[in-house]
Formats: sequence, structure tokens, C-alpha cells
Amino acid sequence: MKKLLLITTLMFSILGFAAAEQTVTDMFGREVTLPAADKITIVHSGNPTASVFLYSLAPELLGNWNFKMARDALEMIPEEYRDLPVHGTLWGNSKPANKEEILRLNPDFILLQGPMTDSVKEVCESVENLLQIPVFYIDNDIHRTAEALELMGRVLGREERAAELAAYADALISETMDFTASLAEEDKKRVFYSLSSQGLDTYPAGTVNGYLIELCGGSNVVKSPYNRESGPMHISFEELIIGQPEVIIAGHETRTKLNDGELYSTGRWAALNTELAIVPHAPFNAFDKPPSVNQLGGIIWLRNVLYPEQFPADERGIEEFNSLFFHIENQE
Repeated sequence: MKKLLLITTLMFSILGFAAAEQTVTDMFGREVTLPAADKITIVHSGNPTASVFLYSLAPELLGNWNFKMARDALEMIPEEYRDLPVHGTLWGNSKPANKEEILRLNPDFILLQGPMTDSVKEVCESVENLLQIPVFYIDNDIHRTAEALELMGRVLGREERAAELAAYADALISETMDFTASLAEEDKKRVFYSLSSQGLDTYPAGTVNGYLIELCGGSNVVKSPYNRESGPMHISFEELIIGQPEVIIAGHETRTKLNDGELYSTGRWAALNTELAIVPHAPFNAFDKPPSVNQLGGIIWLRNVLYPEQFPADERGIEEFNSLFFHIENQE
């Protein structure tokens, strides 16, 4: 009888241990052992794209931001998420993360999101080896948004919410792609994405950071080869004139004249006689900084800028998006 009891106890112990973990495959195809979904209480965000993604899906699990949010952006999000610690990044252009800060947070795992490149995959492996904390990776390709949401929904035990967000993303992207496919190339609005204090830094056609232009039916006037690992490229004003943009999208840049459009109303910029649209930046940049689920709101905004007759101004649409993804119930 005692032997049977011992065996039974041992079996329950083994089953209990198994139930405390899950082995899941990330979007690199790496098998990662994580706590079971109901055991996960805190996740370290390894870079800004992951911060925004995790905040949209399961904000209660977000352990940190990777960037300091502007005051007007902070005021839009629920109070309980405003004072999370701000860490650096494990991959990207921002300030590098501090090992001690991550260990002090003691996360169940680290989430990274970005492009599917060998160099980033190596980052995942090196971070795991250095910190002895599992790293889970998801793609930030906007066309894989629903897939990434559903995968993380299973990992975190948030399947129902993930399915709701994924359905929204799929419907929005499909509707926009159908419209863009109906446009002849000559009918597409010519667009320049303007960055930096002088306005002449940009991302050309074919890059992740400039992709919303193409997705929403625009034609990026800068088609030069992009030979950088990251960050925008610089062009001359003469190149810009040759491109003859009809719309300038001004990226939100801290402490520059781009934010209020002042740069574009003077001198040679004013002579271009183009339409100006300043990227919304709160609670998160709607265009590409970082390129995560916030770009879905950018689709709603940009297609109205480019084709207002087909996509008339719809503040309610933006409000619904911000409510669903960013937990903003009152934007007054």
C-alpha cells in the first residue's frame, strides 16, 4: 500500500512539474522552454517593438518600456503602466540594455520582435547564454501581425484577446491591400517620408520603415538602394525635387521643427507646394517608430491622408483602434 502511495505521489509530482512548463516554437523556429501560461507573471521587453506589441496584447505582463514616453503619450495610457522602468534595448539603435536591470526584474522570459535575420537570431542565442533567461522571438512583418498575435496568445494564455486583435489586423490589412491593388501605378500619390532636423533623411521604397506608403497605395519617391543595417538614409534636396512628391509625411522628431510643420513653410520647402501630413505620435508613433502593431493605426491615418475620398476622416476609427489595442477609453 505504501509502495502504491509512493508511486502515485511520484506520478503527480512528475505531472505537476510538466504542467509548470511549456515548450514552444518561436518565429525563428527555435524551441524555447517557458513557464506554463498560467505561471507567467512578468515579461521583459527586449526592444521597443516588443514593448508596444506586449502592451497591446497583455499589458499586465509588461515589465518595462524600452523608451521614455512623451508626457502627452503617457497621459493617454492607463495610469498603472506609466511608471514602468525604462530599460535599454537588446537589439536596435537605442541605448543598450543593462544586464543588472534585467536580472533585477527577474522576468519569466524575454520577448524580442523584429526582422527575420540571422544577425538577430544570433542576438537571441547570445542573450540566452549570457543571462540564462529564455528569449522568445516574433516577426514584425506587418503581414504576419495576426500570426504573431495568435502565437503569443497561446504562449501567454490570452487566446481570446489575441484572436480579437488578429481578426482586426487581418481585416484592416486586407481591405487596404485590395484598394491598393485597384490603383494603376500612375494614379498612386507620390510621397516623401521626411526625417531629421533638416527633413532630408528618409527610408526609401522597399524598407520596413517606409512600407506603409506602399501598403496604403502611395508611391515612395525615393527608390535609391538602401545599404544600411539600420537607420534612415540621407538624400539631397535636388533628389527630392526630381521625385516631385505630392505629399510629405513628416516623422515626429523630438525637439525639431518637423513636429509643427515650421520647416516646410519656409524657403525651398515652401516652393515644393506639397501637402503636409505630420505623423501622429501619441500614444505611439503611428508610422514606424517602432514598426509594431502601432502601424495598424498608421494605416487608418495614412490612407485617409492619401485618399480622403475613398477613406474619409474617421476619428471614430482611430478611437476604436486605440481603445482595442492601447486600452484608451477616454481621449478627451
